[in-house]
Order: sequence, then C-alpha cells, then structure tokens
Amino acid sequence: MKILHYGDLKWTPIIKGCDIAVVEGNPDAEGQPFVIRFRCADGAKVAAHWHPTDENLTVLKGAFLVGMGDSFDDPSFKP
Repeated sequence: MKILHYGDLKWTPIIKGCDIAVVEGNPDAEGQPFVIRFRCADGAKVAAHWHPTDENLTVLKGAFLVGMGDSFDDPSFKP
C-alpha cells in the first residue's frame, strides 16, 4: 500500500500547458502498468498519439475532450 499526498507529486512539463506526475510505475516501459496524474491549462491540446498498454484516466476538474484516430485535424493546433 502507498499513500501519496498531492503536495508530494513531482510535476514534469510534457508539452506547452501540460504537466504529468508519475504516481506509480514507469509510463515509458512497454507493457508495464502505470499511474500518472495529468494537469493542463485551459485550452491545452495533446497531439494524436497512442500507448502500447491500457490507459485509465480520471478527470478531477474541467472537461477532457478525446478523439479517436491517427491525426489531430484541428487547423488551429500548433504542437
């Protein structure tokens, strides 16, 4: 069992306006489970991508819009 307080999370920027904090595991290790927290500024967009493992996401505040496919076809998006 592990108890981790929000204030103890180590946030790392991944793209403009978005940070992640690894709670457990390694998100870069193929086929291994992991738990991360993801926080983004309003209006932040993540480029189309995929992960080789299952991904579970909990939105604690705000809206998280998700699309399916290989591309992000919003002409205003600049990664």
